Amino acid sequence: MIVLYEYFLYNIVYNQGISKIKTTKLPRKYYSLLFGVMMGFIMSVLTSLAVTIVNIGIIPNFLQKWFDIFLTTFAIGFLITIAVTPFVRNIADRITLSETSDTL
Repeated sequence: MIVLYEYFLYNIVYNQGISKIKTTKLPRKYYSLLFGVMMGFIMSVLTSLAVTIVNIGIIPNFLQKWFDIFLTTFAIGFLITIAVTPFVRNIADRITLSETSDTL
């Protein structure tokens, strides 16, 4: 942990800012998969939490029940997000102006 702290401190002090720290990024070909994982996770956490609270309320074993529901919704949500994202992006691209177009 100290080594990581020293690395960041060294890069901030000697490279004049945190924006100069080298980071490893994933190749662009993994964009859809990463987007699906992140979107599926966020949607599953929020929807399963809301539905669990509405259906069973806050009970003594709430976290265990919620986690069981979350696992199911994440498995479904991830697959749906991966399958639907390209179509939704295509539709959104068709009904919006590009940044370079100047006509309405």
